[in-house]
Amino acid sequence: MTGGTVIVLGAVGHNFGAGMTGGVAFVHDPQKNLAQRLNAELVQTSPLGSTQAKQLREWIARHAELTDSALAARLLRDWNATRRAFTRVAPRASASRSDPTPATGRTRTRTDSRTRKRV
Repeated sequence: MTGGTVIVLGAVGHNFGAGMTGGVAFVHDPQKNLAQRLNAELVQTSPLGSTQAKQLREWIARHAELTDSALAARLLRDWNATRRAFTRVAPRASASRSDPTPATGRTRTRTDSRTRKRV
């Protein structure tokens, strides 16, 4: 993954996060198996902040509305427990940044490789 946001409601495979150079993943991990399956050299985890949890709840509610997902509905019914079971995963280079979703309004500074000036 090179950008964007993904929400994982199921189990992840081994080496999760390999090749992740941008973006953020919110992983539902009630069994606490993520640490054993994570590529810890490339990504790191953190708990959800309150703003992230609010946005995540909105996304899951929208998913439930659009798909009639029984799992999403169950997660929303006990949101306090669900929130604690989610982990934020981001590449080490960007893990210190806030949520890199378009909703943050952040802009990225780019440099023209020929002129070395910001564009």
